[in-house]
Amino acid sequence: MAEQLQDHPLELLSCLQLSAAKALLRYRAPSLAGALQPGQFLNLKIPGYLLRRPMAPASQEGESLELLVFSRGPATLELMGGRREVMALGPLGRPFPLPPPGAGPALLVSGGSGAAPLLFLAARLRAIGVPVLARHGSRDGSEFSLAQRFASLGCSAEYFSEDGSAGTQGRPTDRLPELSGVSCAYAVGPRPLMHQVASACQRAGVPAWISLEEPMACGVGACLSCAVQTAQGQRHACVDGPVFPAAEVVW
Repeated sequence: MAEQLQDHPLELLSCLQLSAAKALLRYRAPSLAGALQPGQFLNLKIPGYLLRRPMAPASQEGESLELLVFSRGPATLELMGGRREVMALGPLGRPFPLPPPGAGPALLVSGGSGAAPLLFLAARLRAIGVPVLARHGSRDGSEFSLAQRFASLGCSAEYFSEDGSAGTQGRPTDRLPELSGVSCAYAVGPRPLMHQVASACQRAGVPAWISLEEPMACGVGACLSCAVQTAQGQRHACVDGPVFPAAEVVW
């Protein structure tokens, strides 16, 4: 697999600042056009930094793609500041499995940067005629525009803020909708959020998938730093995931 991969140049087109520590960056990436599937990720090479930064695209339309960047250090701060010299290795990882066209509603639950792969997935689900119930949460109202993005895709979207400054006060896992009419579920975000969704879906008999944001360096299964414990034994998020059936993860 690794020998088939290559670095792709990303040309910055725009930067939408969501808050001081969050931004939605749009890049032109003609060599990646049509290559990405929801749930896969890119491993970004930023000059001056030894380790790459794995990021899951929030969208891909023609030659452009979007990355949702949260500031977690100097490298991501440079990206948010408009760093233009960026290369991306990919596509990497396994994507989300899709239900059959026209299936019943899909439940998407995200927190923080977990909105990125689920926005990409929501667009794909709507394109095949699957209704989407999207629930996104944050500590405050700084990510309210992400819920609006879900709504603009034709999803039924609800926003949750822990401080009550926007949307509904609480977390997106509070009062999950009745799962009897849901055909499948997807969750990406903090581990407790994914665990709660996985447990609720298992009790209701609803198939669910999660995406694990494990620390990784290479992204191609060489360094083995992103170990994940599953019912089938140890797996690695970069090549066996990052998408896993929720019921297989050892929480």
